[in-house]
Amino acid sequence: MQMRTVIPIFTSLIMLNGCGGESAKIQESVTYAQPLHSSLTQSQSGTQPQGEKWSVSGQVFDASGQPVAQAKIYVQLGEHNYYAHSQADGRYTLYLPREYDYPDHIAGTVWMEGYQPEILLLSYQNQHLYIDQHSHLVQLKPLTEAHVVFQQGLHLIHLGDDSLVKNPETRIQTAPQGLVWSDGFQYTQALQKQYNQLCIQLYGKGIQSQYANQDKISISRKNDLRLSITQLLSDSPSSGAYSANEHCFPLRHFQVNDHIQVQIKSHTLDTDQDNFEMLNIVGVLRKI
Repeated sequence: MQMRTVIPIFTSLIMLNGCGGESAKIQESVTYAQPLHSSLTQSQSGTQPQGEKWSVSGQVFDASGQPVAQAKIYVQLGEHNYYAHSQADGRYTLYLPREYDYPDHIAGTVWMEGYQPEILLLSYQNQHLYIDQHSHLVQLKPLTEAHVVFQQGLHLIHLGDDSLVKNPETRIQTAPQGLVWSDGFQYTQALQKQYNQLCIQLYGKGIQSQYANQDKISISRKNDLRLSITQLLSDSPSSGAYSANEHCFPLRHFQVNDHIQVQIKSHTLDTDQDNFEMLNIVGVLRKI
């Protein structure tokens, strides 16, 4: 399995009003974690529980290397959402609670209108929070007409029936939201002329379809299950880390202006429902 480089988020006693310095070079920037008092305003810290916080910092760029301002960075932990926005220089600071029972692997989203969403990867080891190197310096790629961004798929989605997954390596960030996720788009004449394949890309954690549970992803014509194509979801690592998955479907049987429905379903094994998480679900149209 490919190893990722992580940057430790160190503990510091410096308070928020003392954090104004910037590194001369991006490569030399350091991500700090610091205890903060709960007197931060909502505009400064987002919607957060009271108490001390980790400070997670990074920078957002576009494909040409220019900083992206006002990109939204967010992580969901339990019932709480934590938000930050990048500044004019692309830098952001996201505050997360220090006192929280973190899973080993945590994910969030970096997103800006007109760009493809990117994953924010964090890990929790030995009571320290770490940020993946690629998440520390995020490059956003532009959206094209070939991209379908599912608004219902940008946030973290937990399919299943158990909010207390006991395996520490595959513990879940959020409570279950149901057994099925679905979203869709219209296959317009312009799209049909150019593209005849739809690939669904997502990041997943805790998926075990190939072993026993057989969680499924499918596309169909809305309200007409006679036209439905189904695949097993690709497994994610047994370590509980997030992995990028892609599933491609032919569109030759779909007609102009069909509403193509994408569905992902948690499978029942005996009486136990499989529990897994996913986010950043995007469709990519291609010509084959």
